[in-house]
Amino acid sequence: MYMSVFNRQWEKSILQWCKWSWDPITGCEHDCKYCAAIEVVRKWYSQTRNKAYSSFSPRLWPERFDAPYNTPIPQDNTSGNRNVFLGGLGDMFGDWVGNEHIEEILNIIRDTPQWNYIMLTKNPERYLDFSIPSNCWLGVKVDRQKEVKPAIDCFSRIKASIRFVSCDPMLEWLHFSTLECFEWIIVGSQPKTKDKQAFIPPSVWVSGLARQARALGCKVFAKHLKDSQYKEFPGKD
Repeated sequence: MYMSVFNRQWEKSILQWCKWSWDPITGCEHDCKYCAAIEVVRKWYSQTRNKAYSSFSPRLWPERFDAPYNTPIPQDNTSGNRNVFLGGLGDMFGDWVGNEHIEEILNIIRDTPQWNYIMLTKNPERYLDFSIPSNCWLGVKVDRQKEVKPAIDCFSRIKASIRFVSCDPMLEWLHFSTLECFEWIIVGSQPKTKDKQAFIPPSVWVSGLARQARALGCKVFAKHLKDSQYKEFPGKD
């Protein structure tokens, strides 16, 4: 009998700050041209021939709801061993997801405090519509300057143990009027996809944002750089 569990990230995965992923809701309607998740779905479909993966249309997976209960709990709680990236194959807080489905997931999160859930959305205003459990980090995806101010305005009203901004990919030189509403910043490059060439943000873009972040005590993680000074994340020694 099939038993749903979290997906274990590779030991050398780019998600060094998170050892698990969970996708009870998949699909997205933001239509980001650089979307790596679509490439993952295409790869899965080519292997499984399962029509459920043939498109990136939003879908609820109730058979995955038991994963937080079935996955063995790591004894060590450092370096992301109990961190779960929620919704890497979609946007759980997209406008197309029903309130009742979001509440179902949030209730499971409340019921499994042994895990720490990391959420990321391009629609952060919707965080404000729900009571978010304390075992969550809340993130907003910002890849262009026009998205900076709305993110700041929204996160200035959000309370969470960790609030973070993911500039992944960083497609422009981003200027933040303030970073006081964030505890962590992620920067990344645009991977090569079927429709787009790879793009690596210039180092001056990264260093400029990092200086601003560290002046306020924010941690900085640059996914595309090997430089250890940019491999910080909450909970790391």
